[in-house]
Amino acid sequence: YLAHIAKHVNKEQMSNCSGFQAMLQANLKHMKGLRTTGVAGVTCSRHNMWQNGMGDLQVVERQCNMDFILLSTLVAIQLLWLVILYDIACQYAIHFRERMKELLACMHLTLPKGNVWWKVPNFHLPNHKPGCHTPYLFHWMPGAGMTHGETIEQNWAFSNGAAAS
Repeated sequence: YLAHIAKHVNKEQMSNCSGFQAMLQANLKHMKGLRTTGVAGVTCSRHNMWQNGMGDLQVVERQCNMDFILLSTLVAIQLLWLVILYDIACQYAIHFRERMKELLACMHLTLPKGNVWWKVPNFHLPNHKPGCHTPYLFHWMPGAGMTHGETIEQNWAFSNGAAAS
């Protein structure tokens, strides 16, 4: 994990949607005196479970951190299709497959591109540009039911102790 993060320490995080705090803060270079700046997590929206789904953040929330954490969560799981809900899915998904190739082959997502859907959780969608609302709205997706996609937010109260700083 740390070796992967070290390779990407100088990569800028770009956004062509709204002014996402996560992406703006990710470009901060100097966080003196902190080993970590927080934690990031991946959890199942249906079952609210973590499987290898948490990692330290060294310079706030960067795509390289999330790539490793997300793909670690999916290792050894057989999937036919996958819905990835992320506050900044419209930006994160853009070069995901290219970034994935920089990780170990055993971590690669083997699903065809058409079997992976990127959506934004309900609470976070209003902060996006109007052009993101329809394609990233979870409720328009067949089979999604009434899942709100904010399950991970319910976990933070008891998982905050996982942060090292």
